[in-house]
Amino acid sequence: MRINHEKTEVMMFYETPPQQATRFPSTFYFTTRFPLSQPPQTLPLKEPLTFKYLGLTLNPYLTMEAAMKHMC
Repeated sequence: MRINHEKTEVMMFYETPPQQATRFPSTFYFTTRFPLSQPPQTLPLKEPLTFKYLGLTLNPYLTMEAAMKHMC
């Protein structure tokens, strides 16, 4: 299996500013384990401001502002 870490993004929902400050910068990583003949690599994941899911643009507070603009 191969995962493209450059295209993989992570978003935290309803995170408070103190929670975000304790993990800033982002603490989400992939750590490779294969092939065993090479040392493991740690690759950071992106944390976008918005995230497109099933055609709906989400933000960390799920305000649905982008969806409302298209509906109204």
